[in-house]
Amino acid sequence: MANLLSTAPLAFNTIYNLITAAANTQSPVVQVFHTAVFQNEPASYVLLEKIENHHFDWDSLGTFAFTEEYSIIGEATYYTGQSGAAATQDTITSAYALFQSLVQSTMVQNRNPPISAALQSAGVIHIIPGYARYTGEPGIAEGGAAMGFFGTVNWSYTIKARVTVT
Repeated sequence: MANLLSTAPLAFNTIYNLITAAANTQSPVVQVFHTAVFQNEPASYVLLEKIENHHFDWDSLGTFAFTEEYSIIGEATYYTGQSGAAATQDTITSAYALFQSLVQSTMVQNRNPPISAALQSAGVIHIIPGYARYTGEPGIAEGGAAMGFFGTVNWSYTIKARVTVT
């Protein structure tokens, strides 16, 4: 019986590690979460949330080689304890700066040949930016009172990779 060994777990974990390494160079250090935020939300963080739209394709009929495509979905969130028009402007600027410096830069540097060795070992052929969608909302303190403002850039990248048939 033949199995298709997906690259998705290895690619997801590798991208998590690459973004975490970039986040560790920030001052202050930005936290990066894998799959869920497991503690009180920090003021700024990046979350690799899930894998979507995963499908397999034949790459070659003669050899029955396969490829797969999937999207890695995440978010970059920035919070300020301030409120008002200046806070909303600062929040969108800071949320996008967080997204650009940690996610976009990391993904673009590692997306095409020469792909980083870590992603190449995961079978990645290329990474294509999908979307970046911003939302901003008032922060809510315990008890329901409005407190500050936060902005989130939800993002996706589509990955195409070679699949190992075992």
